[in-house]
Amino acid sequence: MSIEIKRISKECVRPSSPTPSHLKTYKISLLDQFMLATGIPMILYHSNHRTNLPIGEVISKRSLVLRQSLSETLTLFYPLAGTVKDNLSIQCNDEVHYIEARANKPPLHVCSHMIMDGTAMASFLKAWAATASSKSSTGTISPNFDAPSLFPQHGVFPKEATAMALCEPFIRTGKLAIQRLVFEASAIASLKAQATSSSMKNPTRVEVVSAFLSKRITAMLQAKSIIYHGPIIFAHAVNLRRRALPHSQKLQWENLFGWHISLVCKMREAIRKIDSNFAKNIQGDGGIITVYDRVKEIGRAFSSAVDYVTISSWCNFGLYDVDFGWGKPMWVSGVGLSDDSTTQFLNKVVLMDARMEKGIEAWLLLGEGDIAILEKDKELFAFASLNPSPFN
Repeated sequence: MSIEIKRISKECVRPSSPTPSHLKTYKISLLDQFMLATGIPMILYHSNHRTNLPIGEVISKRSLVLRQSLSETLTLFYPLAGTVKDNLSIQCNDEVHYIEARANKPPLHVCSHMIMDGTAMASFLKAWAATASSKSSTGTISPNFDAPSLFPQHGVFPKEATAMALCEPFIRTGKLAIQRLVFEASAIASLKAQATSSSMKNPTRVEVVSAFLSKRITAMLQAKSIIYHGPIIFAHAVNLRRRALPHSQKLQWENLFGWHISLVCKMREAIRKIDSNFAKNIQGDGGIITVYDRVKEIGRAFSSAVDYVTISSWCNFGLYDVDFGWGKPMWVSGVGLSDDSTTQFLNKVVLMDARMEKGIEAWLLLGEGDIAILEKDKELFAFASLNPSPFN
């Protein structure tokens, strides 16, 4: 089914207080320079049947609240009210486009990864919702924009040191297929029990689901070739916030996790390499050297890879607690449900909190043929459910 979108209105929303002149130009950080210029889609689904008012009136009132509270929230998150100027800075011109539309399926709506990551986006949504529901006085989120001072940008950032330079040789294009798997709490508990050992104590739900999916995707990729002729690279996003001092609202790093991530202990070991020492080494003017050396190290590993798969976890973002004043979301998804026929990044897995407590939704963005093979994987569906209704 194709997406049918009817735009109802479009207007410019400005911060309730103009951005001071000394903040008009926001320089991005070294980490932002490294990141891919991809988008961050987040879709929150809310119910309309909590009121007896006509649906048109409900939408009109909610939209008014959203616009007004967005204006107030943008005063704190001022870089969002701007445009990317020269791939080195954001011109904070106090303009955000607020669009109302009616769609038969959710469109892909994004915010640039060069400006913020998923954690920061979730913080923005929480602050916006708190303002909309008049709960901001109980705990306003004050964003921290110190990343550019901790990780100073490099005026001439070498192209060969960017994430795109690493990924480009392995980017696959073709017919995109998106599939959603749900791991219930009981299935995750079973995976944890299987992964627990003397060398791996208390594995997290993200660790065990990531490792399990890595195994199944590896099996799928091997099944595509009669003679398997090389390794598979799995890259897992690592949040630097808990590793950098002082803490920052706007840090993210995507780290390579060696060959075939098939054991949880190997994944944990790889993640621990991205520690506070690593974070400190990429701070200051010499950070570019550390980044460049790390990229070369990863590049050597990539040189013999057959396939490259990225895994990102959006779990524990608290998106199901985002309440604009008309209740918490019935469902949250982070992948655009579009029918686009091609994409640059086919091999991608996004993990999100499921509606039920302690569960995980895994969104797989693969080629059509890959999905067809996975859907026949009995071991996979011993633990996962294929696209169950999120509203039951």
